Amino acid sequence: MYTGNPDLVLFNGKVITMGADQNISQAVVVSGDRIQYVGTDEEAKRFIGPGTEAIDLQGRVLLPGFIESHMHPLMYAENLLGVDCGGENTVSLAKMLQALDEKVKETPKGEWIRGFGWDDSKFAEKRNPTRWDLDKVAPDNPVILTRTCVHVAVANSLALKLGNIDRNTPDPEGGHIQKDQTGEPDGILQERAMEMLPITSYTIDQMQKGMEKALKVLASYGITSIGDMGGQPEGLKIYQRLHKMNKLTARVRFWAVAMENILGQGLLDDLYELGIESGFGNDMLRIQGVKYVLDGSVSGKTAAVTKPYYKDESAYGIMYYDDEKEMTESVRKAFQGGIRVSVHAIGDRAIEFALNVIETAGKGYDLPAMRNRLEHCILPTKEQLDRIKRLGLIVGSSFGFLYPLGEGYLNALGTERVKSVIPQKTYQEMGIIAPGNTDCPVCNVNTMEALYSAVVRKSFKGSSLGEEQRVDIMEALKAYTNYPAYSTFEEDSFGSIEKGKYADLVVLQEDITTVDPETIKDIKVAMTVMGGRIVYRKD
Repeated sequence: MYTGNPDLVLFNGKVITMGADQNISQAVVVSGDRIQYVGTDEEAKRFIGPGTEAIDLQGRVLLPGFIESHMHPLMYAENLLGVDCGGENTVSLAKMLQALDEKVKETPKGEWIRGFGWDDSKFAEKRNPTRWDLDKVAPDNPVILTRTCVHVAVANSLALKLGNIDRNTPDPEGGHIQKDQTGEPDGILQERAMEMLPITSYTIDQMQKGMEKALKVLASYGITSIGDMGGQPEGLKIYQRLHKMNKLTARVRFWAVAMENILGQGLLDDLYELGIESGFGNDMLRIQGVKYVLDGSVSGKTAAVTKPYYKDESAYGIMYYDDEKEMTESVRKAFQGGIRVSVHAIGDRAIEFALNVIETAGKGYDLPAMRNRLEHCILPTKEQLDRIKRLGLIVGSSFGFLYPLGEGYLNALGTERVKSVIPQKTYQEMGIIAPGNTDCPVCNVNTMEALYSAVVRKSFKGSSLGEEQRVDIMEALKAYTNYPAYSTFEEDSFGSIEKGKYADLVVLQEDITTVDPETIKDIKVAMTVMGGRIVYRKD
């Protein structure tokens, strides 16, 4: 009989270990930040002693903590400080403007107002907002409201004026200023055109407050580890602050921006000169590598494709880089410095570019052993999938896009072409490791909606998005537990419930493996444990 005093015993549950043997157990014992025992209620209760918190799960499902392997935490934190243009506020343009009006009332004249999350495919008005819409409620504050895809924004007249954008302003490289029939900018800015606005930054202290709010939301969705896929110096500073204060309730895996892009300044040279390699850090905060961004988004029609968008024969998307040699040299430098790479490539034109760069730069290296990544990879061809497999690339699969953004995908691609997006079933069949993600704040970080997307593949309106690419719930769960742990070389530390691994756990209110798949998106998290600490409890 055990005579020690473990910190936590969770019993009378359905413990889905997600281990290689796919065991179903009843109880878990936690000592410190580690799992000490997984097995029967009878044995687990023998561990209970003075100071042990024993929790009856009442038959609920216990899973490994969810890993959101691709998101933008600081961007999300900033959005929580601005106008919420998503959720109920994106059902109509009028509703969004009402939310903006509330922010205007509490903001001094002349100060910047930012917002995020609008989606024209969900607006009752069925159109993009314009500068003149924003001017009606915010004539005295510069305003920029970013679309949910992050690659498109709308600015009001004062913001355009401060950015010196008028009818004579040419498009910047890698960006587009949309203009009306008279040649006047209508406020819509795509890609790097957004960088032309002189937006005042939030302070580090303000962003830290936003990050504390963000961590609470993440815990409420059962997320115990996150991948920062566009890391910047202020992010590292905030994560370290929160860690010292014992407020960092999710492990952070940090992918620094490689070359300057819409996500921020390039940091590859700094990492290289400092001698920082992939894996540097500790179990709470660890450097993973560097990230490149090649193209935009499907719903914003800025992802780089070889076939034009549906009913828009002139639209082939935008490539940020067209110099394959320059990027190849950059990636080779990363490899020489012991730094892994991740490349945002959504359209097939961008994917081809990325594969050429990685393969050329990786000559002489064991690429499969490096576990480099392709992010999103939404429209790969069969030939490109074969190359991805051969190069051993991890695919950051954004199947979390399907439910919230599916209607935008239908509008951009049409009913036939949309069936092939985010081919999760094909990834599974080919043995391509493909962790799932929401790319928050592109989409709500709600893990249940993401899992629903993978299993059901329907939009928020119920439109089918390619049933042949559905996966079952256990495969979807692997994409939020096993696969992301593998992608960071940490499959021996977390991603499954096994003795000796970190006690990163999530309890669900309903059994996600037996409910009607249509209800998966509505399941709530009852409790989240990170490193043995209960960081969220619903009741």
